[in-house]
Amino acid sequence: MAQRQAGDALRRDPAEAPAGSVLACVRAIYQWKWAQAEAGFAGVIAAAPQYPVAPQWLAMNVLLPQGRFDDAVSQLERARELDPLSLSVQACFGVVDFMRRDYSRAGETFDTLVLQDPGLQFAHYFGGLNQLYGGDVDRATESLQRAMEVGGWSPEVAAAVGWPSWLGARQNAVGRPWTRCERRALVATFHPFVWRCFSRL
Repeated sequence: MAQRQAGDALRRDPAEAPAGSVLACVRAIYQWKWAQAEAGFAGVIAAAPQYPVAPQWLAMNVLLPQGRFDDAVSQLERARELDPLSLSVQACFGVVDFMRRDYSRAGETFDTLVLQDPGLQFAHYFGGLNQLYGGDVDRATESLQRAMEVGGWSPEVAAAVGWPSWLGARQNAVGRPWTRCERRALVATFHPFVWRCFSRL
């Protein structure tokens, strides 16, 4: 439906930046057509250079899942220049650090954002995952539960909320930390975007 509506909007106005961004997002998230998605975002950025969502979504939905971290940061910096007050853009920098396994730096970003806006589910959610992968299971449990409280139910958050308990029970049962393969198996139930990103961890 999103693809059809975006296509209709673009037929009415080929320069419609939100519609172009949605269509490029669909190509990335659901179709995995990386080149087409990147070209779509490039077209939006060229036509509407002051629209901050396009470089942000390009970074998060095309570049980051492919492991192109430096390119993702470059696009996020562009988005931040256009919208310096956006907490969403700031959170995306934390996600890039998380995917790079720089858990300390990512944690600083998410902790700061939660203080700035306690209702920012994105920061609680990725902050919790960052704590989980960094080995702080207790804090991860609190953060992920808080993400559910402030933002409501979603498949990603609901799946993540159960992870810390499962991991703690499993480690106690077998007496060793969880492995990379087990970690990857857990994320198989996630949204396609999350699975593609987390399969790199």
